[in-house]
Amino acid sequence: MHRARAVESNTVIGWLTYAFACGIDVLACLLPGFAFLLLLGLKPISAFSGAAPVSVAIVCAMGVLLHALGFVGVIWLSIAVTLFSIAMLALAAFARLRKTKKGDHERQKPDHIVPRDTFIILVGCMIAMAILFVYNLDGPSSYIQFADNMTHLSMIQAMLAGGSTSTIALSNYEGVVSSAQAAYTGSSYYPAGFHIMATLGTWLIQPGAPLAENAMIYVASGILYPLGVAGLLQELFGENRRAARLGAVVACAGVAFPLRLITVHGPFPQLFAYTLIPSIIFLFIRSFDFDRSCINLRCFSAALIALAGAVFSHPNSAFTFALFISPFIMLRVIPELVKSRTAADKSFIASIVIGELIFAALFIIVWAFFLNASFMQSIVG
Repeated sequence: MHRARAVESNTVIGWLTYAFACGIDVLACLLPGFAFLLLLGLKPISAFSGAAPVSVAIVCAMGVLLHALGFVGVIWLSIAVTLFSIAMLALAAFARLRKTKKGDHERQKPDHIVPRDTFIILVGCMIAMAILFVYNLDGPSSYIQFADNMTHLSMIQAMLAGGSTSTIALSNYEGVVSSAQAAYTGSSYYPAGFHIMATLGTWLIQPGAPLAENAMIYVASGILYPLGVAGLLQELFGENRRAARLGAVVACAGVAFPLRLITVHGPFPQLFAYTLIPSIIFLFIRSFDFDRSCINLRCFSAALIALAGAVFSHPNSAFTFALFISPFIMLRVIPELVKSRTAADKSFIASIVIGELIFAALFIIVWAFFLNASFMQSIVG
């Protein structure tokens, strides 16, 4: 895919600015969600694996709320997110200290996540994406020249210039795109999670929309995605650490995702949303404790919040999440649910079949409703 080259940015200062923007993006995408998940009781390494979509949900919800209160602009959003993160970390530390003093050790589902294995997967993906994406950039501020991407750049530039960071009251930077290319504004919903997070991580240094976009692409595909994959693989394979360690290869080897989305089509909001899916699946699966036949409501609530983060980024990712998680529900959750209520073999099998048919029917009805809803027609596809 051809990129326009910004010669003046292809310097040492330009690349240092890019590296700094990536670092701030990582903080913006992980810190709010990490602090919130710590407060809910997750261990730090598990909180890191599930933090990204929760952060997006928190940041986007704050953007809507602040705009409704009259506090428009990324500066107010940055202040609110920083204060929220500090408050959550303080409350989490206080809660942990209180439990330690009381000797109250809550029994939790065994945690199979090993920090060293997560580090291996993360470093592997960071190196791979640095070679595949960053190395092939014409410069940190190079950009793809086609209508959709120019619209996304327009929205990021508008936010960098002090425009709205609310997903229901967006603005476009005049002159970048024509009115026909402008995204829906006013009171219409638009999934701007990618644009908001890219702006939140770079507004302080004002590097311009192309560099902000490129930094977020690398952070999403090279850091957020492997963190989610690391948590998910280790949760699925448990003690089989060898299988989990292959995550670095698996996460970056897919031709359709993330490589094709980066190098051919370039629908970056969708790319960003899809990188959040492994983290959401991880939180969802972790909320089920089959050994004790119970659900961790706090972790399940975090999974729902994380799903909202995906919807804020692009609703297509929610449909994709539903496809991935439905086999787990049908083949694991429903049988366990029936098992706890049925003893006879014949009725056990019949109850499973009925439960799976009911779930499949509800799945199709909900899918069809949202796919054909008028307010989703400009977004899903």
